[in-house]
Amino acid sequence: MFGRLVCRKNLLCAVLPLLTFTGLDAAPMHYTIQRLGFIGAGYTSSDGFQSSQTQFLNDQGQVVGRSTPYSGTTPLGTDTWSYNGSSTLRIGLTGAGYEASSGYRDTTAQRLNMQGQVAGYSNRYNSSGLIGQDAWLYNGSSTLQIGLTGAGYERGDGHRNSQTQFLNEQGQVAGYSSRYYSSTTAVGQDAWLYNGSSTVQIGLTGTGYERGDGLRSSQTQFLNDRGQVAGYSSRFSARAALGQDTWVYIGSSTLQIGLTGTGYEQSDGFRYSIAQRLNKQGQVVGQSSRFSGATPLGQDAWLYNGSSTLQIGLTGAGYERGDGYRMSQTLFLNEQGQVAGQSNRYSGTTALGQDAWLYNGSSTLQIGLTGVGYERSDGHRTNLAKALNGQGQVAGQSNRYSGTTVLGQDAWLYNGSSTLQIGL
Repeated sequence: MFGRLVCRKNLLCAVLPLLTFTGLDAAPMHYTIQRLGFIGAGYTSSDGFQSSQTQFLNDQGQVVGRSTPYSGTTPLGTDTWSYNGSSTLRIGLTGAGYEASSGYRDTTAQRLNMQGQVAGYSNRYNSSGLIGQDAWLYNGSSTLQIGLTGAGYERGDGHRNSQTQFLNEQGQVAGYSSRYYSSTTAVGQDAWLYNGSSTVQIGLTGTGYERGDGLRSSQTQFLNDRGQVAGYSSRFSARAALGQDTWVYIGSSTLQIGLTGTGYEQSDGFRYSIAQRLNKQGQVVGQSSRFSGATPLGQDAWLYNGSSTLQIGLTGAGYERGDGYRMSQTLFLNEQGQVAGQSNRYSGTTALGQDAWLYNGSSTLQIGLTGVGYERSDGHRTNLAKALNGQGQVAGQSNRYSGTTVLGQDAWLYNGSSTLQIGL
């Protein structure tokens, strides 16, 4: 194998393969060492000290890292760079507004995709000092300032704050920007998506999602390669916090998803939903809290299938406590909209472990090993789903018992029709 060995100054190296071959008479391995980062004038202190670090490496052999600039022996922050396989380029926001009067600057990379695109943020400065940070995307040729700016997103003294959270393979970025009501008052944050041409504010807003003083808060959780985003927004009535709703941005609008209505809202209007997974089709799974009056009664699992939110998981006799409490959790979502999870088991007020389940696109099936040897003498059993593939097959494990004695666990596979005990 021939390859390029990419090293930091402290000799922590990454091998970038160029050619692989096999054979009994294979030649010895040879490597070329490529030094990365910025060196020379501006990046070497007067005593000869230099500092460069690698942060990300993708499968194309592209590397992102940072180097420290100096004035004499004084470090002046951090510059971010991208190595594209032949040259090292400085990326991030630079120049006026991104450098203090002392020359200090600070740019940080946060994400690298397979196209060599990078998302991050750069600190902002004026004559008085630090005034927040701007988000950016290096698109492979230039660095673009992204995030929400202007009225409502900048304090009276010029301070603003944007943060990147996700970068997909299309060069789309999801993040959030802080909101300001007046020259000094912070009033939460708005979620946004840079869609490849502009930054769009996303999330739930308006009545029910804004406090009496103007505060609102939306957060992104997932971004897929179609530019669809799942997240949540805080709920309010006047100045009272009323939990949060889950949403999905589908490319043109933000939709509120999750379970709502009777049983999913406290008597004072409080409700709580959270997303757990987003697939490439824009389907989302999550959990919503359950209530009776002001009393919490656990949570139900759900799937947003692209058009509506469905309650999934195991319910009914054996899966609900005597007081109505039940607990289901989503664990995996595949590209077919099939979901694996687990639901707690009860007898009266007694907890009896949990069962694994699969939502196969039309109904929820209890899966895992049950019966003699997999259930304690008091009825307790534990089945856990550990993996779900694209065919709707699930792998997991079940505890083994003799009377009340635990005898380890068995592995199993649900093959689409039945659960098979596997393993040695």
